Amino acid sequence: MRQVAFLVLLILGVLTLVGATFLARRNWRPDIAPYSRRTRPLDLMLHPERYAKAESIRTLRAISLVGLVCLLGALVVVGYDILTITLR
Repeated sequence: MRQVAFLVLLILGVLTLVGATFLARRNWRPDIAPYSRRTRPLDLMLHPERYAKAESIRTLRAISLVGLVCLLGALVVVGYDILTITLR
């Protein structure tokens, strides 16, 4: 059951973060250079106001937060497995 929880949380986390990047690229500010290799994904996730239009910032932050929470949940599941194995 824990493996299923891990996989579901991991997949949801990755998909939501990719979705946030896609949404940011769809709402890119015209005064900023287009998305390229030089654009740091973490900076895009933490500071969407630098890249995206103002009307989409709240949505981008919410989606990024959900993705981060899912990834942290997956890490908690792995940590719990490690803890239970070491305490046996």
